[in-house]
Amino acid sequence: MNADRRVRPSLGWLGLAGVVAVAGIAGAVILFVVLIRDFDGGFRALDGPAVVRLDEGEGRGIWSYTDAPLSGFCSAAGPARVEMERTSGVTVTSGGREYHSFLRFEAPRTGAYRVSCATSAPVALGPRVTGLRIFAGVAGILASFFGGLLAAGGIVAAVLILRERSKRKMETGGG
Repeated sequence: MNADRRVRPSLGWLGLAGVVAVAGIAGAVILFVVLIRDFDGGFRALDGPAVVRLDEGEGRGIWSYTDAPLSGFCSAAGPARVEMERTSGVTVTSGGREYHSFLRFEAPRTGAYRVSCATSAPVALGPRVTGLRIFAGVAGILASFFGGLLAAGGIVAAVLILRERSKRKMETGGG
């Protein structure tokens, strides 16, 4: 067969589909690990004031050890005034212990914040969990996984269709 009469594109392009699929799956796994790390660990008892260093926009949550109603208040003092926002309905398990959302806050400026609480039951300082963060994390995982698989499938389909057209063109003598 003449060199300029070979079937195009080559089957080597199917390797690209494999790379794209693996990249999508790897991206989903990385996003899953990041999401879990954001919500797992980092809990510490607030049995007295605690100092935490936060970047602007970063936040923390105040978590109860029980789902029973909790009364009291918490404050965070630092380089800027901090607003505490009541939360409920979110439960996170970390280190074999369940934590139930009570309050959360966001640092308006970078710096060290002194967090203290006076509550009817013990609480812990932990990650800030919001429905939007959970939704965005899950959406990112699904988009990476299925996007990688769909893109890989598209590459396979395009290569196979173009190869079939090339074969037909060669059979009819079109070049």
